[in-house]
Amino acid sequence: MSSPYPEPSLGASYPGAPTGDSGAPPGHALSSPGHALSLPGHPFSPPGHPSSPPGHGLSPPGHPFSPPGHPSSPPGHGLSPPGHPFSPPGHALSPPGYASPRPRISPWLWVVLGVVLLGLGTCGGVVGLAVLGSQMEPGGVMVGSAIPAAKRAALVERGLCGESERLIAFYDGSLSLDLSEVALVTTDRVVFAKDAEVSAIPLASVVSIDHRVEGIVGDVIVVAADDGDRIRIEVAHLNDGVTFLDALEDEARKSRPDVIVRRAQPR
Repeated sequence: MSSPYPEPSLGASYPGAPTGDSGAPPGHALSSPGHALSLPGHPFSPPGHPSSPPGHGLSPPGHPFSPPGHPSSPPGHGLSPPGHPFSPPGHALSPPGYASPRPRISPWLWVVLGVVLLGLGTCGGVVGLAVLGSQMEPGGVMVGSAIPAAKRAALVERGLCGESERLIAFYDGSLSLDLSEVALVTTDRVVFAKDAEVSAIPLASVVSIDHRVEGIVGDVIVVAADDGDRIRIEVAHLNDGVTFLDALEDEARKSRPDVIVRRAQPR
């Protein structure tokens, strides 16, 4: 296959050519393709070569490889088309209605909010318990005039305290303080009642009173009668069980001075 370019001349020279030069003179019409000084407009002339035509080496306008901002690039070249997935938010050519991503909320904001809500909840709970406690009836062991008149009236109505008896000590062991489990000492008897079952021993018949403290139960008081009858009374922790024991011992000794009292701790 013949070359579209003329073969190079090997013998021609130009005036002043260096001795031994066997190539065509620079700019010669028969210079071989790729010669460093090829004719102006030769397809192999490098961009910016002195013999290259003006604008040579610049891609034609609209060429896909023209760099953005190139003198021969068309206006707006290098910007992604409208709707292109790589168009940045707010870009002049982004499609209408394109929304920038919503800013992320710092996780520390949620931590602070949680602490504030927890503090408010705790304060509300404490206040609520204080209000509830102020409205509840007093519990624990009560003696003498500290026993509400309404309690004494209820005990008389249920037959647990006689009309002629004076109430010395009283303890309601029920959670709701509804008199479903009570222990009391009167001037005549020691009484324990739970639901419908009632046990009573006259103080003149008491021969011994034993007291001990049991783990989760609290103060345990066992009263024994001379006929072998026994009553077990339990007073929960922090309810002044020893106060009930003191009142029982003092009142029992009035009727029977020789009563034996065994305490978990000395009086």
